[in-house]
Amino acid sequence: MSSPPPTPLDPGIALRLDAPQCVGCAICADVCPTRALVLTPVDLLPVWLPEACTACRICERQCPTAAITVQGRPRRRAAPSARPAATAGAAALPGPRDAT
Repeated sequence: MSSPPPTPLDPGIALRLDAPQCVGCAICADVCPTRALVLTPVDLLPVWLPEACTACRICERQCPTAAITVQGRPRRRAAPSARPAATAGAAALPGPRDAT
């Protein structure tokens, strides 16, 4: 019996980053089982790829500075075979210079 195909992104899933709290340690990207977080090469802030996110909250629990908050109910999704490009379908997260 094969597993069902991944469901479309649940509009109730959201990731919030407190950019001033983020220290660019990359733990969130390293622990994400679906590779839904990648770091920008310039400021080392995570970029969220919502199409890959399952809201498992591992990134939130492992963040040493509590800079990540995941909202929404976890859902099952097949893990991508390779890390997606940081810009393909990425949701923009505010960086330190974007805060007003």
